[in-house]
Amino acid sequence: MYIRAGLEAKRDVLVDALAENGIITSVDDLKVAIGTNKPCYVRLVSAEETRYFEDQHVIEDMKNIIAEHEWQIDFDGGGKFIVDENNIDLFLKLINDKRFISLIKKQMVDADRVEIVKTVDNAG
Repeated sequence: MYIRAGLEAKRDVLVDALAENGIITSVDDLKVAIGTNKPCYVRLVSAEETRYFEDQHVIEDMKNIIAEHEWQIDFDGGGKFIVDENNIDLFLKLINDKRFISLIKKQMVDADRVEIVKTVDNAG
């Protein structure tokens, strides 16, 4: 019970931060979409750690990629994301930069954990 209350309080702070940065159309709709879904809480907390939502260039790139791939997230007239229970999972993955193209299979994949790969320069 206490853990849930803590998660809800954290959710409220982070959703308000998204709204303050002009990212989402409705605080209430986002809270409802997240509901009590623990993976959504975890992804939302990850967004706080990266804070990509504060970088307008990242957000604009995200909008362009969403449009290019015709993913199911709409924008209002002011360019804010319209997030609901049908697209919350995708929104949180994208706001955390967790969608990739596999180098092996050449297919798009979602990843919950990401590590930067350091390459070795064998040319010298």
